[in-house]
Amino acid sequence: MRINTAADDAAGLAVSSLLQADARIFGQGVRNVNDAISLISITEGALGELGGVVTRIRELSEQSANGTFGSTQRKAIDAEAQELKKEFDRIVATTSFNGINLLDGSSATVAIQVGHSVLELGSGPVGSPSSVGSGTFGTATTYLGHAQRTTSAALEDLNGDGRLDLLYAGYDGADGYLTTRLGTGSGTFGGVVSFREYGDSTAPKIATGDVNNDGRVDAVAVDNIYSPDSAHIYLGAGTGGFSVGSTYTIPGSDAKAVTLGDLNGDGNLDLVTAGSGGGTGRLAVRLGAGNGTFGAATSYSMGGTSAEGLALGDVNGDGILDAVTAGSGGTATIRLGLGDGTFGGMTSYINESGGSSSVTLADINNDTVADLVTAGTNGTNGFATVRIGSGTGTFGAAVSYRMDTTRSYSLAASDINGDGNTDLVTSGTSGGQGSATVRLGNGDGTFRVATSYAAESAESTFVTLGDINGDNVFDLVTAGRTSGNTGEVTVRLGVAAAVNAASVLPPLSLPSFSLATQGGARSAMSVLDTTLDTISSRRGAIGASQSRLQSAARNLWTQRENYIAASSRITDADVAEEGAGLIRQGILQDVGAAILGQANQAPSLAIQLIG
Repeated sequence: MRINTAADDAAGLAVSSLLQADARIFGQGVRNVNDAISLISITEGALGELGGVVTRIRELSEQSANGTFGSTQRKAIDAEAQELKKEFDRIVATTSFNGINLLDGSSATVAIQVGHSVLELGSGPVGSPSSVGSGTFGTATTYLGHAQRTTSAALEDLNGDGRLDLLYAGYDGADGYLTTRLGTGSGTFGGVVSFREYGDSTAPKIATGDVNNDGRVDAVAVDNIYSPDSAHIYLGAGTGGFSVGSTYTIPGSDAKAVTLGDLNGDGNLDLVTAGSGGGTGRLAVRLGAGNGTFGAATSYSMGGTSAEGLALGDVNGDGILDAVTAGSGGTATIRLGLGDGTFGGMTSYINESGGSSSVTLADINNDTVADLVTAGTNGTNGFATVRIGSGTGTFGAAVSYRMDTTRSYSLAASDINGDGNTDLVTSGTSGGQGSATVRLGNGDGTFRVATSYAAESAESTFVTLGDINGDNVFDLVTAGRTSGNTGEVTVRLGVAAAVNAASVLPPLSLPSFSLATQGGARSAMSVLDTTLDTISSRRGAIGASQSRLQSAARNLWTQRENYIAASSRITDADVAEEGAGLIRQGILQDVGAAILGQANQAPSLAIQLIG
């Protein structure tokens, strides 16, 4: 060493000490980057497994969509798919590195200290953040309905382009119409394509599904003004248009609701309507032939004097669709399906005291059992009422939540903010203004504070949800009328949650789906394809990040070696110079000794000469 103490070279010692410290810092930086590579590798491995899970579910959806299966077989297929979804959610929730959650978006900034700089693993490792709903909705966009009122709407891909299109029903005072607007994929819809119903009628409600098994979306519309009440079949052309199919008389009178479902497990959709007749609520069933036609009607009495809301679902876990209606007096009535297209005895519950207008079945408390939710009026306010299902076909005590401030007409239940919990949305009126009201679910059967949005200027009689701009966030669509008595449809795009730009991974989620029906399986296909695309793009981005981290590690190692060399040049001795000095010193010593020896001999020689 040239410098052993500060006295040897004070300035040189100070500089070399800093260089040695930097060399050690860069060495630790290399280890930091290697840890980050380990974190990314764990993330990539988890995403690979998630991709396998979604691929299997997609395979099951393809299987369930086949017309050769009945409800029993589809129930078995759906059971596996739902278990796989649970595993998907578990992997997302539990994948971590040193306590840092990698897939659920909950982690704070992961900053990799690389020497004296920082390499942030924010959205970088996985590309752009994937949209997750915040549970809120943006600015309203309105579309002209029919001359007097727009009564219901549906979001379906009518032309097979992967974009949701808008189908809605209404009337102009003399004729009932179906109207199609094709989606652009950006959250807007194109021009009007209208289809007039048979005769003079109205179209209060519509249902969609593939009734002739040709892979295209068909529509059913019911009217309730002109006798006899009828159900009109419209067969999808696959381009967004429809051809006119059969018309069927609805038993009773005052048809208020319609839906489609496979009641007898033959793979064909059956037609179910609800209304009134004989002073009671009425349910009517026509079994589908699979070619767009339906058989003779079988009628069942339901609770109350009228049934205005209708839903199908498995409330007792036997794999068979059951029917539930809601209507006058706030009566919700359940009839359990027998598996052959018929229903057993009825059980009734009283929910909203002023009358129930809509009903749905949804898992509100995440126990995989269907719960009963209705929307209607209690006194002068709109309410939604929840009854938790027992899994045996019965339901618990009613818990009501205030929704629209005057009246709630329609209800939708779905996970709109991507937290895995079912949320509620109603449409109705609030102080003379059409409104849509949202309550986010807590996952335990309860809901948070309501948030309301203005919709049609007079009243909103229908609400539905769907991702119309392809950002994986539910958008809100309401239908009703303006104060000028004109039909209108209002669209509000869902607002994506503010994803922490420095989180290890944006939240990754798989929306809810059902493969228990052919229609549900087909609807799930696009959701699963989108999730697979997201996972694939993230894995690609992770590969790019791994390459970047490896380059950073190599650069840090090179800097470390150079800093060590720089410090060595200051503190280490010059071996050549010191070696030459040593030889010179040895020569001088030898010469001095020789001269001294000669000098010591001189007196002795002189004495010898004198002697």
